[in-house]
Amino acid sequence: MRKLAGITIVLIQAVALLIGLTSCGARSIRVPAEDLLIDDLSLFPTGWTVDLPPFSARDRLDILMDQGAIDFADVGFASPDDHLDFLGANQVIWNFESSVEAVWEFRRRFRPPDSSFSIEQLGGAAYHSEVADRFRLYCTLQELTLQIKGEERWTACTAIGQYGEYISQFTAVVGNEYNMSPADFERILRAIDEKISTSLDSHTP
Repeated sequence: MRKLAGITIVLIQAVALLIGLTSCGARSIRVPAEDLLIDDLSLFPTGWTVDLPPFSARDRLDILMDQGAIDFADVGFASPDDHLDFLGANQVIWNFESSVEAVWEFRRRFRPPDSSFSIEQLGGAAYHSEVADRFRLYCTLQELTLQIKGEERWTACTAIGQYGEYISQFTAVVGNEYNMSPADFERILRAIDEKISTSLDSHTP
């Protein structure tokens, strides 16, 4: 009986989300998620490039359903020293239906793993956003075993900020071998804060 009740609740939530997403055009989205993505390569160290151009899922109901958001966008950047062809940086923006839902999602989805550590251990400052409603910054050691190249390790740092009904996540490999220092990472975070806060303030009803 409990299992059936749980399935029913999930189905109700899914239907509610579908109804909400199909009426996105009727609802007011203050700022498209894509407009909050960073696009200035001068923020990055020399040699970094745009790997995945800005993508908007505004008209992709399947992606919005998967992300549980009313708007979603992302962009990817490549390190000049990425010898694995998939390490670099990316920013993702979610626009939820309300700030209350964004708070709930921030607490539910974006929890640092138990293995995470402070960027201070890499020689960086303990940056904390002054404009985000909620903010988390942590680093993790990633490992991958390749048949040809053997075991690879790298450090990835992630900053997550909740700004009203929006959540921004920026992740990048940090280390001299990828031409991204903790100071570089912090400079980009400040630019993200400034862009998001300026964009949202200029569209305040």
